[in-house]
Amino acid sequence: MGVRQPMRRPVELHIEELVLVGFAPRDRLPIAEAVERELARLLASGGLPATARQAAVEQLDAGAFPVARGAQPRAIGSRVGQSVFSALTGGIGGRKARARK
Repeated sequence: MGVRQPMRRPVELHIEELVLVGFAPRDRLPIAEAVERELARLLASGGLPATARQAAVEQLDAGAFPVARGAQPRAIGSRVGQSVFSALTGGIGGRKARARK
């Protein structure tokens, strides 16, 4: 006898445009890849609340945060992914997502 795990539904997340202001063009792809990894990790570990699972979001403002001089793209992308996840789930510091009409 084992403990029943709740069935997890697949999540499809499509980011059409990721706006990164103030970063070198050469860092944009590594940042975007790190965002993708961090979001996948967060979604796999915590999932989304029921209210966010069926939402179509037109625009999401994940806010801004300070970046230390010389910060690595991987660390920046991880932080961006955490901010996006927080905004999606309505977490602390998360901003409201604008639903698609």
